[in-house]
Amino acid sequence: MAGEMTEFEVTFAVAAITSLDDARVSVLEEELGAFVSVIGDVAEVTVPCVGVGAATAGREAIAMLRRLGVHPEHTVLDVVSPAEIARRAGVTRQAVSSWVRAGEFPRPYLTGDRGLWLWGEVKPWLNARGHALGDEVSYPNREDHTILDYHLLDPTTQSAATALSAAVIVAAPDIDDTAFGAGGFLQLLLERAAVVTDPSVPARGSRAVHVHWSRSRREQPL
Repeated sequence: MAGEMTEFEVTFAVAAITSLDDARVSVLEEELGAFVSVIGDVAEVTVPCVGVGAATAGREAIAMLRRLGVHPEHTVLDVVSPAEIARRAGVTRQAVSSWVRAGEFPRPYLTGDRGLWLWGEVKPWLNARGHALGDEVSYPNREDHTILDYHLLDPTTQSAATALSAAVIVAAPDIDDTAFGAGGFLQLLLERAAVVTDPSVPARGSRAVHVHWSRSRREQPL
């Protein structure tokens, strides 16, 4: 149903909080119902939020954090191994291996000996196949993380994040992001999301518009 609100959890890294004794921790817990943990010298703040999609909900979570004087650095990925997927889904590791080999399982976020998957992409796949996971919460997928991290790069440029969010909708029907890789797919989204049309740049796709993005920002590592 269009416009239906969904409950999400989005986790952010907050370098300014280095201890659970920080006074802001109790404020985050009381005001936002957030869960805060400290790993090394960086806090991970998980914020429950509601929206029509994870990117929309996450931007609202960022706004709420900033109003409380907490400024996230970037989102935190919930990546899971086949063993962790099996544990969360209540199945055997052999079952997960079978799903992966069948070719219908979500693409791994990182490849390697066994691969790592984004829980925000695995959970909907499991839900659609009747696996009861004990909660109704949803999580960001890779495109959501990209949108939110770019939103956090320049907190004064709200229009860029809005345009990039729209670009996912524009790009999704006709782009196989496996052909570009993460960086290439992001670049294509940026080209389609621009507020300024640059006719001197050849379009990549029938509905492409182009962003006049500085070389220094474009070449920043993800």
